[in-house]
Amino acid sequence: MTSKDPPARADLPLEQTWAIEAIYAAPDAWEQEAAAFPGILAELSAYAGRLGESPEVLAGYFRADEAVRQRLGRLSAYAGMQASVDGQDTVAADRRDRSGVLASVYSQATAFDAPELLALPADQLAEWLTRPELSGYAVMVGRILRTRPHVRSAEVEELLGALGSPFGSARGIHPTLANMDLDFGSVSVAGVGSVKVGHGNIDALTASADREERRAAWEQYADAHLNVRHGMAAALATGVRQNVFTARARHYPDALSAALDATYIPRTVFDTLIEAYKANLPTWHRYWAVRARWLRLEKLREYDVRAPLSAQPPEVSYAQAVDWIEAGMAPLGGEYGSAMRHGLTDGRWVDYGLNRHKRQGAYSTGVYPVGAVHLHELE
Repeated sequence: MTSKDPPARADLPLEQTWAIEAIYAAPDAWEQEAAAFPGILAELSAYAGRLGESPEVLAGYFRADEAVRQRLGRLSAYAGMQASVDGQDTVAADRRDRSGVLASVYSQATAFDAPELLALPADQLAEWLTRPELSGYAVMVGRILRTRPHVRSAEVEELLGALGSPFGSARGIHPTLANMDLDFGSVSVAGVGSVKVGHGNIDALTASADREERRAAWEQYADAHLNVRHGMAAALATGVRQNVFTARARHYPDALSAALDATYIPRTVFDTLIEAYKANLPTWHRYWAVRARWLRLEKLREYDVRAPLSAQPPEVSYAQAVDWIEAGMAPLGGEYGSAMRHGLTDGRWVDYGLNRHKRQGAYSTGVYPVGAVHLHELE
C-alpha cells in the first residue's frame, strides 16, 4: 500500500504496464487501420439484400462480418486502453472517441442483416444452419432471432445504429470530468509530507491508521466531485433520457428490460439479485456496527470503511498475488498455470502500476487474437 504521490505514466517501470504494443506496434499503425476501416465496410454493405440467396452467400457474409468485428475490436481496445492509463492524454482520448464513431459507422453498415435474417422462412433458415458452412453460426443466429420483437426495419435500424456515437457522448462526460478535469488537492501524510490526492491513491489514503488523514483525503476527493455535481447530474439525466428513447424505439416495456436483453440476462436474475441484497442488509449493518466498536468509534463514517483493523495490516505484493493465484489454479493443470503466470509477468497482461491520472476502477477485456488484458490499480 502506498500513499505517496503517484508518478507520471512515463516514469512507470515497463513491467508494471500492459503490452499494448501487442495490439498495434505503434500509434501510427492504429491510425492507418482506423483510416482504412470505413473502406472495408463496403464489402459488408455489398451483401445487403442478398442474405436469403443461398447458404453460401449467408456464410460469406458471416465470415466477412466476423473479420471486420475483430478489426473493430482491436481498434476499440487499443484506443480505450491508452485513454484509461492517462486521463490527461488528449490524443488518446481523441482515439477513444474516434473508435466510438467507427463502431457507429459499422452499426449503420450492417443494419440490414437482422431484418433480412428475420424475414427468411424459419424452416429454410433452420435447414441452412445444418450445413457445414453455417453450423458454427447457429448460436449467433439464435440470438438475432430472439430479438425479433425489437428489430425494426433496415432503414430504422440504420438510423438507430447512427445514434451510437452521439448517444455515447453523455456517458463519456463523467470519465472526462473525473479523469481529466477534477483537481482533488493535497493532504498531509505523516512521514511523507504533502501528497496529491488522486484516483490511484485514494484507497490507500483512506486506509490510513490516522483517522484525520482518512477524513482529509476523503473530503478532498468527495468535494471535488461535488464541485461539478450539476454537470454530472445533467449528464446522468441525459443518459436516462437516451435509454428511455432506445427502449421505446425498440418496443421494450422499459429501459431496464432493454439494457438486460442486450446481454441476454433474464429480468428475474436482476430482480433476484436486488431481493437477495435487501434480505442480507441486516448482516451488513451488524458488520459495520462491529467494525465501529472495534475501531472505538462513536459513529462509522465513509472514510472509516477501509480503516485497518490491526496495527500491522497485511500487505500483498503483486509477485505474491501471482504466486497465490497460480497455486489456486493448480487443479486446472500445469499448462493452464504456466500460461497464466507468463501472461501475468513476462506477457504483461496486467497494467498494475500506479500513475497520475489513471482512471479509477479496473476492468478486463479480450483482444482477438492477442488475448486478455487487465487494468488494475495496485494498492
